[in-house]
Amino acid sequence: YQIDTLPVGSRVTVHGKPDPQGNGFIADKVAVYSDNLPQKAVGAGLLSGPIALTPSGKSWSGTVDADGYHLTVTPDTEVTLPAAVTDPAALPPNSWVKYKADWHINGKLVASQIAFCSFGRSDKEQKFAKSSDFRIDPPDYDKGTPGKVHFVAHTMTILADRQLADHVTKIGESLVPDWQKKLADNDPEKVHFRFYILESSKTLKYPVSDEAGTVLVPANMLARLKNDAQLAALIAADVGAAIGEYYYQTLRERQAVEAFTWGGLATPFVGPIVASQASSDYWEAQMEHEYRVGMACMAAAEYDMRQAPEAIRQIEERHPEEDEAKGTPPPRLAAYVEFIYATTYGRTDWSGKQVGESEYGQLLATLKTVDPKAHVQ
Repeated sequence: YQIDTLPVGSRVTVHGKPDPQGNGFIADKVAVYSDNLPQKAVGAGLLSGPIALTPSGKSWSGTVDADGYHLTVTPDTEVTLPAAVTDPAALPPNSWVKYKADWHINGKLVASQIAFCSFGRSDKEQKFAKSSDFRIDPPDYDKGTPGKVHFVAHTMTILADRQLADHVTKIGESLVPDWQKKLADNDPEKVHFRFYILESSKTLKYPVSDEAGTVLVPANMLARLKNDAQLAALIAADVGAAIGEYYYQTLRERQAVEAFTWGGLATPFVGPIVASQASSDYWEAQMEHEYRVGMACMAAAEYDMRQAPEAIRQIEERHPEEDEAKGTPPPRLAAYVEFIYATTYGRTDWSGKQVGESEYGQLLATLKTVDPKAHVQ
C-alpha cells in the first residue's frame, strides 16, 4: 500500500526509539497489516444512537447509529420506513434497523440498504427472558454471607462484599441507555439488570449473562484489569446483548451449532473437524457482535474508548504490555475491537473521558482482601 491508499482500520506497528531531541519518534521499521479487513456489513440490530438524516427529494442523506455501527446514508441508499412513518427522527429509540453496507477506504461504512422496523417483545420473548435467568441465592452483604449461582452441573460462589458489588453495579448501570432507564418497571421492554461478583474461577475469563439482565463478573477477571474503563468495556458487551435481545434472536442458530458440536457429535454431512470450526467461527462472530454493540453503550457513557481493546488484551495475554511493546499482533477479538474503534470512534478525542485508574485501584485493594485467589497484580 501507498500511504494515501491505506484503509482506515489497518493495524500499523512502528519499531524504533524516541528522538533524543524530544521531536517525536525515530522509526527503524514500520509494519502494516491490512489483510482480512472487513469489506461488508449485513445484519440487524437496535438503534445505538441518534438518527441524523436529511431529506433530499425522495432520498435521504446523513448517518444512522445502529447495531454498534455508524452507518453513512447517501442519496443512493435504499431507505425503507415503517408504514405511516414519514420522518425517521420520529421513530422510538428501541427501533430496529436492517442494513447492508460496504466499508470504504476512508473508514466509512456506507449503506446500500436500510430498513427501519418497530418490534416489541413477543410473549415468547418475555417468557424466554424470565426462564433464562440464572438460579441465584443472593448474598447477604450486611451479614457477609456469600451467595450461590446454580448452573446445570455445578454451583459457584457469589462474593458478599458490598463495596465491590456497588463499584461494579455503578459501572454496569452507567452503561444502560437512557431510554431503557426511563421505561416503567412493568414495561415488557425493560431489562432489570443485576450485577454479581463470582469467586475466582479457572473456567471463566469473561462475564457471563442472560437475557433477564443478570451479569456475573468473575473476580479473576477483575484482578487482571487496570481501570474502570476497561471493566466497562467488558461489561458493556453483556448489557448490550441483553437489551438487544440477542440471546433470544440467536437461540435457534446456537442450537443448530451446538447440536452437532457438543460432545464431538457431528451430522452425517458435517465431519467433526468442520463442526468444530463452525462452532468456533459462530461464537467468535457472536462475541464480535456483542462487543461492537457494547462499545456503543461505552461511548454513550463517555468512557475512554481507547481502553476497549486494551481490556481484552489484559484478559487474553499473559504479558499484554510487553506483547504490545514488541508489536505482537493482538488476539482476534481485540483486533476486531481495534478496527471498530479506528473506523467508528477514532476521530473523536477521548483524552478527557472517564478512565478511573485510582478508583479501580481501590477496588483491587479490596478484592485482594476479599478473594486472595484472584491474584491481584
